[in-house]
Amino acid sequence: MIKTISEFAKERGVDRGAVNAWLRKHPEVSKACVQKGKEKTIDTLSMEYQLLEKKYPLPQMVEIVEDKESRQKLIKAQELIIQLQEQLNQVTQQAALVATQQLLLEDKEKQLEKAETTIKDREMELSAERTAKEEVQRQLAEAENRIQSLENRSFWQRIFNKT
Repeated sequence: MIKTISEFAKERGVDRGAVNAWLRKHPEVSKACVQKGKEKTIDTLSMEYQLLEKKYPLPQMVEIVEDKESRQKLIKAQELIIQLQEQLNQVTQQAALVATQQLLLEDKEKQLEKAETTIKDREMELSAERTAKEEVQRQLAEAENRIQSLENRSFWQRIFNKT
């Protein structure tokens, strides 16, 4: 039986040019090909055809095997993966929440430190003002005592400006 190179390539799912290129590189196989019009043909019973068939074998049918045990294991593994992903999402959300709360806590601590510093500054100002007030009160008391002592002087003490 005689086949064209195009038919051969089509049966095997390869490009006709690829088969022709292989034939050019292997002149011992190419000798068995006969040019008929624009197409090369080859005898399917020849030894050269067997060599060409070794290079480009027919595609094998894919056999689908159903393995229920492996499928069940795969389903369980996928379910486990889904559960772990959900747990990971929850933990990630919790971690983000904790990080946010930590940042808020740090901010509140800074505000508290600032408030404490302000309180200490105001306490120092208040203490200084109390000291100043006490000093003014002491000076006022001294001045009142001096006025009282000046008022209690006799007429002659006042004239001679004696204490």
